Amino acid sequence: NARRNAERLYSIFGDVKVVFIIREQINMLTSIYSQYVKMGGTLPIKSFVFDPIVSNGLLERLKWHKQITMYREIFGADNVHIGLYEEFRDNKEKFLYSLSEFLEIGNVLLKNEINSRANKALSSFSCEIARIGNKAFRSHLNNAKNNGTAITTISSSTTNLNLTFSDTIAPTITGITSNVSVNLAESLTI
Repeated sequence: NARRNAERLYSIFGDVKVVFIIREQINMLTSIYSQYVKMGGTLPIKSFVFDPIVSNGLLERLKWHKQITMYREIFGADNVHIGLYEEFRDNKEKFLYSLSEFLEIGNVLLKNEINSRANKALSSFSCEIARIGNKAFRSHLNNAKNNGTAITTISSSTTNLNLTFSDTIAPTITGITSNVSVNLAESLTI
């Protein structure tokens, strides 16, 4: 329970400053989905968003205003700071100046490392390719036994990606192939 956790934090730490760094929800959802695929996930984005096990309560957790309102009620509005990820991405100096003012710690100096990206996002196309490819490998997000399926052919056009899968575990049985055609415009739309 989020309220219970916030109240416990307040009872332990008292009047402290709370910092929220939030991101525009569609971009955040896309980022979470991209990370899911990087970790081996196989669900299409629409299924991922509404899956009660894989992303339980995800949409509810992206309603920043509810969390912010609750923390302002518990810790006091003057003790809650909202930072925007997009501002951090686009203007780090302004973002850090605002944060250091709120925390009353003096201006924070930037180091060169802050401008590098450690966890680059997948493009929509790369995410779809990775998701389809993940189906051939077992992971904690795809615990189906690897059935020996492998991608043997990839061809694409502007709007379609065609993959040919074949069964590599049963080579004695001939002709076990299947084709998958993905309409990119349809499958990459949220």
